Amino acid sequence: MQHPKINAMKCIGCGKCVQVCIKSNLEIHEKKARETGKGCIGCGHCEASCPRNAIRLVSDGSDNAIDDIKGTDLFNGQLITDEEFGKLFRAMDHAKGRCQIRVLQGAKLNLYMKDCWEVAREKGQKLFEGHDESMDDVQKRSKVLWDGQQVLFLFADSDERAAIATERMMTEGFGMGIRGFPSPAIMTAYKLDPERFDEHFVPKPEKPLKAAFVIGHGRRVVEPLLKDPMKKAKGILGKFFRYAGTLAKNNKN
Repeated sequence: MQHPKINAMKCIGCGKCVQVCIKSNLEIHEKKARETGKGCIGCGHCEASCPRNAIRLVSDGSDNAIDDIKGTDLFNGQLITDEEFGKLFRAMDHAKGRCQIRVLQGAKLNLYMKDCWEVAREKGQKLFEGHDESMDDVQKRSKVLWDGQQVLFLFADSDERAAIATERMMTEGFGMGIRGFPSPAIMTAYKLDPERFDEHFVPKPEKPLKAAFVIGHGRRVVEPLLKDPMKKAKGILGKFFRYAGTLAKNNKN
């Protein structure tokens, strides 16, 4: 199971990680972030939101239901349609202009991921634990990304707005059979050279990137696939989406 490893020397106690933690597993104590003990699902929101790169998700060696899901064929290969994306976008921002949402897929996504790898190498930063020696290595370590085929990029004027938009996206998407997972690897690369990555979008976004989600239609789980890891994963994701739905309803206005 993963959990956030916090570098107290880098942490400035800004609280951004606390605001985006879906499980309320983080708090600020004596001007430093720390875990509350409520559990980590390894979503990567805290790591992606930290302005000082003070948080890193690490594994304690035990099973993680989210990792189990990422190791399976999570998506069924069916691309999300423009109509479906339209519903997601409306749920996320309600045309209020506080968020900008972009989607990359196919060749454009491959080019973006190639840039992620190249920028990380140029800056001496690893996108994944271990050795990112080639694009093949990156692809093997990010199975869920390449199975998903589409990535939704969320640009927003604040972390709080991004968190609300994320909760709304998850709630709306769940009803359409759409699944998504944050990509800390994309966020890590973006922080290294934001202007370079903004060039991939036309028109260029006017707000900073707050989150990137690998997204797609989830596989329909049938009896032969109901192994123990999947049962655990369904339980955790059920709590995740119920919690997201409650927050989205409370923040609707």
